[in-house]
Amino acid sequence: MRIALLGATGRTGGELMKQAPAAGHEVVAHVRRTEALGAHPSLTVVGSQLDDTATLTTALVRGEAVAVTLGPKIREHSAAIMQTAIPAAITSAKATRVNRVVVLCALGVGETFANSSHPYRFGCR
Repeated sequence: MRIALLGATGRTGGELMKQAPAAGHEVVAHVRRTEALGAHPSLTVVGSQLDDTATLTTALVRGEAVAVTLGPKIREHSAAIMQTAIPAAITSAKATRVNRVVVLCALGVGETFANSSHPYRFGCR
């Protein structure tokens, strides 16, 4: 399977970067800083901003799934990362007929619990 990954340089994305190729999947990592990723035989790196729908759409060509593992750093908990990235991911997935968009989030785990809203905290317990 060819998987487009947003958030490849983070902890969750890094784990997916290890596991997906080991399971025989091809990964297209959409990152802001291409120099943050090393070379890997099953990896294609595409660099652009999170709201660059045109570049993301090109990255999704021949794709079968989009995995979004984005999240702000704890000290930047109010950053609008998901509000920026999710619309672009959905628009690009629709344009390329990719029917799987998976969002992985660790909000509410460990120190991030204090940064979450009260309704979300209820769901985390």
